[in-house]
Amino acid sequence: MLASLESDALQPVAAMPSFDKLPNELVLLLAEQIMSEHDLNSLCQVNSRYYNLINPYLRRFHVDVSRSVVGLSYAVMDNSLTAVRAWLAMDGIHVNGGWDEPVPLILASRHEDLEIFRLLLAHPQIDPSYNPEEQPCPLAVAARDGNVEAVRILLSHERIKPSLCDVWGKTPLMCAAGRLQNFEVVKLLLDDGRSDINATNDNGVTAMHIAAGVGDRETIMLLWERGADPMARTAVGVTPLGYAVAKHRVEGVSALLAIPEVNPNTENRHGGCPLLDAVTIDPRVPILKMLLADERIDPNFHTRGGLPLVTASSMGLHDSMRQLLAHKDINVNALGCGELPLCEAIKSTIWGTTEILLADHRIDPLAVDGNGHVQSMELQCSAPTTKAN
Repeated sequence: MLASLESDALQPVAAMPSFDKLPNELVLLLAEQIMSEHDLNSLCQVNSRYYNLINPYLRRFHVDVSRSVVGLSYAVMDNSLTAVRAWLAMDGIHVNGGWDEPVPLILASRHEDLEIFRLLLAHPQIDPSYNPEEQPCPLAVAARDGNVEAVRILLSHERIKPSLCDVWGKTPLMCAAGRLQNFEVVKLLLDDGRSDINATNDNGVTAMHIAAGVGDRETIMLLWERGADPMARTAVGVTPLGYAVAKHRVEGVSALLAIPEVNPNTENRHGGCPLLDAVTIDPRVPILKMLLADERIDPNFHTRGGLPLVTASSMGLHDSMRQLLAHKDINVNALGCGELPLCEAIKSTIWGTTEILLADHRIDPLAVDGNGHVQSMELQCSAPTTKAN
């Protein structure tokens, strides 16, 4: 007997497979017994094979077991009208979504066929302006996507809030204005009459600023015609024109300069202004030329940031210098923050910069800068210039 036991003890025991190497059948059997989404997700993370096996089951879990809004979202993403109807017929279904879950109404708005979208909006528990954690609401998303029909349908809903802001203070109208060639959506929102056309986000930016920033001429003009303020200022004092210049939007600059109320000579809180910002733009972008061609522009507009000609001279921006010097009202001897254009050109030591100014007959060699330096003396003491790249 003892010998028999000793013999059995010596027999090799078959090794159990490690957990990450279980056969597919056993993995799926385990998944079917798990009633916790957290545990299922943990099982998915064992390795890529487990993920590929369990992920489809996790999807069915949401639909068949937990009945969470994620299951409804899957049905919406699949564009399955039958499945969505079945979901909406369930008691206690959360049709709106959650702060960390997809919003079914937003998903449905992105289908070309909006039948599911309409079906969701007809549900008595639907909130057409649902924005968990102040994320963009369905109307804002549809407006941003340029989805004309979805916007039209949402605006017709009795519980819609057309001016609802997201966590950043952005309204659906602002979202619409930020998309090029989105005129029809912007018009729908304005025709509805409930959108605040001059509403600002947390940075003081309006729909007009946003349209200027993308350079959409049609939207800019429509907003202006409907009462948008073309001289609205952001929290740092930037106007829509300043916004368009900063983003190098030629069409935006052109549209705003066509508005009579626009004053191009405005200083923001950083000491910048449209003309000062424009001197540093690539000359192939004709924004400086457009500003200087406007009869309202003051080429000598002085801000805390400096004077356009002084800035161009100090940086050796020859194209900008020539354009400024060609303006009939330019003062070539004007002080900018105590500096003279010629003195700054001399200091720059960039080849050809000083010569451009000296070729202008209006240069006064006896002009004195804020430090008491005479231009002619600066010229005599200057170092040889270097050729610009």
